[in-house]
Amino acid sequence: MGSVLITILPEILANVIYPAWILFTVLLLMGQNGAKRVLALLIGGTLTRLLQILLFNSIFGASPTADESAYGASPIASTLFLFIGIVFLIAGVKAYLKQPDSDDDAPSKLTGMIGSLSPLRIFLLGAGWVLISPKLWAFTLSAISTISYANLGQVETILLYLFYLIGSVSFSIIVVIMSVIQPDKTKAAIGRFQIWLESNMRPIKIVFSAIFGVIFVYLGVSGLIG
Repeated sequence: MGSVLITILPEILANVIYPAWILFTVLLLMGQNGAKRVLALLIGGTLTRLLQILLFNSIFGASPTADESAYGASPIASTLFLFIGIVFLIAGVKAYLKQPDSDDDAPSKLTGMIGSLSPLRIFLLGAGWVLISPKLWAFTLSAISTISYANLGQVETILLYLFYLIGSVSFSIIVVIMSVIQPDKTKAAIGRFQIWLESNMRPIKIVFSAIFGVIFVYLGVSGLIG
């Protein structure tokens, strides 16, 4: 179980520090009833990931078991790693050339009307964002494939999926908890973070895409040839 947990950490970490998701979360939190609105986004995204797990776990679990690769990932997961890596590298080049990234554009177009978005619409946005984003799809599918391929017991498998689900939204969970415990200090800190994030979004996207692009390409190629 420990090796599988380590193998899915890149997908979890990529979800946690996904720049567009972080920025949207911060903007929601700075508005009225920020904690409730972030919670709506969190629940929407998590439910979509849960449905993906329920749908694809049985499919990937039925695929032929292969010898353990260098990273304990299935051929399906390795292929997805390679796909994610290529997508990230392309996104990094787009950010460097100042070209729009369709994966991030839809939510960013709503930033001007965040104050008018109801919790229900934010919930639907969170669910839809995870549903239509190729990057977020690939993160979850590769994690599902890796966990299913490991052929662990039912309890261990469920625990790993819970770890993935909770880990993927841990940033949102933390800011919601902090905003409830210390609302004024949290809002002030998040406000400073928002300014920094918006001022540096392009270099952040470039660095984020380059790092995870290289990581996932390496994991994919190592798994396929290992």
